[in-house]
Amino acid sequence: ATRATAAELAAAAGRRHLLLSFKGVCQPSSARPALSRLHNGRDIISVCTGGGKGGGAASAAQYDYKALMLSSVFSAAPAGNGLHSYRLAESIFLGAIPVIVDEKLVLPYCSVLDWSRFSVRVKRAQVAELPAILRAIPPAKVQAMQERCQGLCEHSSKVSFEGASADCSEHIAQTARSLSSISSALGVWG
Repeated sequence: ATRATAAELAAAAGRRHLLLSFKGVCQPSSARPALSRLHNGRDIISVCTGGGKGGGAASAAQYDYKALMLSSVFSAAPAGNGLHSYRLAESIFLGAIPVIVDEKLVLPYCSVLDWSRFSVRVKRAQVAELPAILRAIPPAKVQAMQERCQGLCEHSSKVSFEGASADCSEHIAQTARSLSSISSALGVWG
């Protein structure tokens, strides 16, 4: 997963001017084309590398993925090809609050982590409402979610979001033991 250095995250803290971002391949049967239709070029940058409004390959090429994430308060994490989206981890590692765009997506360590404390989850049918949903979150709650994501990022050497499988009970048990050693002050425990 794409990560940022501590210095990059510190610099980004004062310049997160985008409400929401997404950049990726837009499979027609996924929520991704609907995400690309949210693109307004101002506070929502949502582009597809494979087509869609505001999201053609030429348009997407002008945005650096890492810079986009470091400029965003929220980052869309639609379902991927596996049990969960690697964008969940990348959002956290790059300081953006993950927006989980799928009600069926299996969340890593969902038996241990309360994802609602540091992410937003919407149904695919709610994508058009996403800007209003995100703008309605009080600033204090956004700040608390960002702090919890930062805490997870700081402890990511103890927790691997990549390759996490909800079906792998030993992996979850081992990770749960690691997570329990992390301070509950993060406020992300299920």
